[in-house]
Formats: sequence, C-alpha cells, structure tokens
Amino acid sequence: MTRAPIGVLLVEDDADLREALAEYLEFNGCDVTGVGTGIGFYQALAGSAADYQVALIDLGLPDQSGHVLADYARRNTRVSIIVVTANDSLDTRIETYRTGADLHMAKPLDSRELLAAVQAMHRRYYERLGAEKNPQAIAATPWQLDLARRQL
Repeated sequence: MTRAPIGVLLVEDDADLREALAEYLEFNGCDVTGVGTGIGFYQALAGSAADYQVALIDLGLPDQSGHVLADYARRNTRVSIIVVTANDSLDTRIETYRTGADLHMAKPLDSRELLAAVQAMHRRYYERLGAEKNPQAIAATPWQLDLARRQL
C-alpha cells in the first residue's frame, strides 16, 4: 500500500535554501510547493488550500512578515504550521506561538529534524480533522477517548 505524499507549502525567500529544502522533502515523500513571498503564499492557498497539510513559513520575507502568514493560515485553514527563522530570540518565539504556529524552528535547519517535524505536523493535521468530525472524542491512535460516554 502506497502512502499519499505529505502536501507541504514552503515559504522561503532564499531561493537556494528553498530549492534544497524542497528537494530533500520531496526525496522523503513530500509534495512540495515552494514560494518566495507572502503573495505567493496567498496564491498557493487560493489555488487549493486542501492540498497542504503542513506549511513551512520563514519569518523574514520581502513583502510581509511570516507571523502574518502564520496567523492567516491558522484562522483560514487546517494546515499545521512550522515557522522557520534566523531570529531565535525569546520574543520572536513567543510571537510565533501567539500567531498560532505549531512549531518554531531556528536556522540553520537540520534537514532530518525538519523532516521529523513535518511528519509529526502531518499526523497532527489528521488528528485535528478527526476531532472536528467528532468533537466529543479526542483521537490518540490507537485509542480514542469519548468524553460523552466517558469511555476509552
């Protein structure tokens, strides 16, 4: 049985880094759409937000802060959000989580760690979908807690 690729929207203004990350993620089973601007991000989501389970968003973009994109993604999609940035200050990390990001990762990135994070966020994406379909149940594979019936 073949597993469907993980849909990743990669927002990174450094073209060389974007290409290298996309290549590595694609080699490891992801379907990556890479863009270099906030406008590219909005266009990709407008095309088909359902194609993406994970968004990797750089904070330092030329046209808009990655925090704005993360906030938009959280409010308008179900995508899991990983923010990547060279600015790893405490204030930046706090703001990242306040915008609704699931994870903050500092550059330089280790590609193996990034892949593990993408795979974890992919699982969370589907857990969120399951919880939305049955709000009385909290999914935890292979167990399921049904709050209404008080059963595991």
